[in-house]
Amino acid sequence: MGAALPNPLAKRKTAQHERFEVNLPAGLMLLPREVVVDGMILNVSEGGCLFRPYQSYLLNRTGDRCALVVRGHRLEGRIMNTIPKGYGVAFERFVDVAFFLRLAQTQSRAG
Repeated sequence: MGAALPNPLAKRKTAQHERFEVNLPAGLMLLPREVVVDGMILNVSEGGCLFRPYQSYLLNRTGDRCALVVRGHRLEGRIMNTIPKGYGVAFERFVDVAFFLRLAQTQSRAG
């Protein structure tokens, strides 16, 4: 039996919620040890975000519990995948995307 080749016509799994680019400085707290990795939230949706650490080497953290720390707010979640762009984080509860958009807007005005 040979190796299976990927089917280019197969449907790819897509995000469940609309994503918004925010480029917002944040920290990703790895639980339960509460080690914080500094970086940026590249995009966000109601259900999660893409977090890019400032460090160049990414460890595979898929499945790890985490908390996203943004300007004093803490959002619990889980790292669902590790990709070259960063960590895909799913939030424990849906969030109001407007919160992140407001933070990004004030960030762009300040810097």
